[in-house]
Amino acid sequence: MAAVPKYGTNLAAHRKDQLASRVAVGRLLLIFASVALLATLYIYHHGLTNGPPIRSDGVGYHAYLPAFFIDHDLTFRAMAKRLYGGAIPEWTGIILYPTAGIYLDKFPIGTALLQAPLFLVADLIAVFFGLERSGVSPPYQIANIMSGIFYFVMGVFFVLKTLERYFDTQAVFLTVCLIIFGTSVFHYATYDAFASHIYSFALMALYVWLLLCYSGCPGVFTAAASGAVLGLIIITRNQDAIVVLIALGVWVQSIRTFGARFSSIRDGTIFVLCLLGALLPLLTYWYLVTGNLIVYSYQTESFNWTQPNIFNFLFSVQKGLFFWSPALLIALIGFFFLPAQLHVFGGYAFLCLIIHVYVCASWYQWWFGGSFGSRPFVDMMPIIALPMAAALSKIIAYGGAIIARSIVIALIAVNVLLMHSYWLGIIPISGTTTQDLKNLPGNYYGVLTSRGF
Repeated sequence: MAAVPKYGTNLAAHRKDQLASRVAVGRLLLIFASVALLATLYIYHHGLTNGPPIRSDGVGYHAYLPAFFIDHDLTFRAMAKRLYGGAIPEWTGIILYPTAGIYLDKFPIGTALLQAPLFLVADLIAVFFGLERSGVSPPYQIANIMSGIFYFVMGVFFVLKTLERYFDTQAVFLTVCLIIFGTSVFHYATYDAFASHIYSFALMALYVWLLLCYSGCPGVFTAAASGAVLGLIIITRNQDAIVVLIALGVWVQSIRTFGARFSSIRDGTIFVLCLLGALLPLLTYWYLVTGNLIVYSYQTESFNWTQPNIFNFLFSVQKGLFFWSPALLIALIGFFFLPAQLHVFGGYAFLCLIIHVYVCASWYQWWFGGSFGSRPFVDMMPIIALPMAAALSKIIAYGGAIIARSIVIALIAVNVLLMHSYWLGIIPISGTTTQDLKNLPGNYYGVLTSRGF
């Protein structure tokens, strides 16, 4: 006997429910976007950062855009003269490549590509109103802020759409709130939105959604889109290439589920071709500058593969992943409670996270410089959201909604306090010690009082 649809033959009720869900999601996204915008206005109104929105590593990520659209010179020589009096400082990440004798931007090109639409809007505004067309004047700074918020909202949208497929409304809402406000995600959508992490977060959320759509209903479009998005992920943060393993797992599962047909070979081929096509902008840039298709652009910065600082990376007071984001322990437990449809996905996802920990812990600066918490894991939050939702669903089922909400609220409260303390400069950008945390309550009260909050 055929299964009875949830709504039977009442299509009107089904459409009404879908519309209500879309309205609810739209309102939630509007709230998150508004909170991010207000937080950003608060940050820059009170001068809490050490520079404008485009600063630090963000200068290097963004530099491709003024170099291409304003200077028409990806060697960065014109930019060196125009903005830096002849020589670009090394802190920008734009460094002379030894064998070529010209500048090479060590940062991948993906972040700039994603920022390009709003950069071009800012450029048009600058030209139309006769404003400074430098690439870093106020219109471009505002565009940089809005880009971060846009991709933050995009990432949250696809995390929501993914979770809705497997979990009930309450678990989805609690998970999304915990992912955003209980980890470093919100920080990298606002305070440090210049970095690549919030862009990787958005791409990873889209990638996970596409792969799970494919696992339920294989098709050419989802195969092509998944490959293209994976390519964008790689040219945004090269080390995130490991998530190709999840695509491999989904592809193998689809063959086992639907049978080894020609379409599976077709879809795999299309996936690879679209992946390679999305890599072309970065490969082309590297080839034009160095004459090589594959380049290690970080040059003197290296990995220590034989002595990874795994314990410090996970638990250190300085930047330990679980120390600064204990909410992720819930997700770790949640891998054991994933729905049956997600077992294969969960297995490959867990493997990716293990490899990601090893790679990050092997980096010569395992704490990843100035950051709030362990920033390389912002990229992985859309993957982590699934086991987190599974764990929260179990807590709701066996402990009750009040306990689940209380846990989420407590974790968010601690994270927001720490994040705000970081913004105020109470927690140092690097080298945090236990003494800093012991002094936190008194220092926090003192800073708030002195600033008139």
